[in-house]
Amino acid sequence: QVFSNRWDRAEMFVVKALLRATHRLAPDVADFLRDSRPGDYFLWTRQVSHPRLTLIGSVGRHRLYRRQE
Repeated sequence: QVFSNRWDRAEMFVVKALLRATHRLAPDVADFLRDSRPGDYFLWTRQVSHPRLTLIGSVGRHRLYRRQE
């Protein structure tokens, strides 16, 4: 699963068609941690510092984090 605080159509296409993953909404880090499982991803536009999140990579304004645990 890939979570984000918002999705545009291009992002949803990439997640569904290319990654074959499910896109879900999480308005913030707390909601992501509550609703996700270890191994899920969080696409965010801000830098996050949390012990349960690992930055996987960034391009432009997007940062992709993976939940650890």
